Amino acid sequence: RIYLFSPSPNKSTQKSEFVKSCNLIIDSTTGSVKSMKTNKYEWIDDHFFPGINSVLYVPGLDPEKFSTTHFEKNETIESGAVLIRHEIICTSEGSNGVKYIITQFNGLNMLLLSAVIDKKPIREKESVHIAFPFALKNVTTRIGIDDTLITPENGQLSAANKDFYSVQRWIDISEASRGVTISSPQCALFEAGRMIDERRSNHGEKLWKTDNSSSPLIFAYVM
Repeated sequence: RIYLFSPSPNKSTQKSEFVKSCNLIIDSTTGSVKSMKTNKYEWIDDHFFPGINSVLYVPGLDPEKFSTTHFEKNETIESGAVLIRHEIICTSEGSNGVKYIITQFNGLNMLLLSAVIDKKPIREKESVHIAFPFALKNVTTRIGIDDTLITPENGQLSAANKDFYSVQRWIDISEASRGVTISSPQCALFEAGRMIDERRSNHGEKLWKTDNSSSPLIFAYVM
């Protein structure tokens, strides 16, 4: 049998418009997403960190000594009716390179963000974090645990870890009228407010936090 396929004469062949959930601006220095706008809102606060999905490398114990990625090139690797995907190539201290992959879906109010790190085998103390600084005020940070949630302020035992949190499926940062939910299947630890300080400031030992609070700034604690 031979089958012939032809366009329907009753349907327009005009390409439909790709509807983005937000407008993005990539930082030309670091490769991070420094601006994410929807209608009247700017979602990213880039005053202290370059933007969201920003890989930070900390050599040693002091988180204030972090370095960011350095932009090399930006390519559109897929552009169709369903999705648009960008690949940003960067260099980074402590790695052979970092690749940011940003995917926007037609008509869906979501972003798919990936940070692929080709890590060097370094034996000295180091850490890697991914920053998400959001331009939100008076937020509540909700951390999904099993079929319930905790916040940095409530839901833990008195001696529980406050420097970072185990996130099972999602973490949500919301104010009264808007917010962001992050689902992270490949990074289970997050920090709220600041990166972990591992300096030995407590008689030769690390000083662990005894309390913490919700924050529009969170970090994925990669390693």
